[in-house]
Amino acid sequence: MWVKVLGGSGRDFDACGYLTKRTGLQLDPEELRARRWRRKLELVAAPPLMPGLAGYLAEAKRSGLTHGVASSSSREWVASHLDQLGVT
Repeated sequence: MWVKVLGGSGRDFDACGYLTKRTGLQLDPEELRARRWRRKLELVAAPPLMPGLAGYLAEAKRSGLTHGVASSSSREWVASHLDQLGVT
């Protein structure tokens, strides 16, 4: 079962149970999780680099500057998207 803690209140929230009660539909937590993940990947894949960033990174590389990325996401997540965008 998919459980999410909301707002740091310490109470568990059953999203599928809540939606089932509100809609009357029988929902599969694993299918919802898979759909959410696929949609997240679609949204992340859609946007290009911010305007000017590719040029800035290229100039930094030509100048020998060290640069990095800070993120709360996992290293694998960030690296895969940087690779996809051609940023190394």
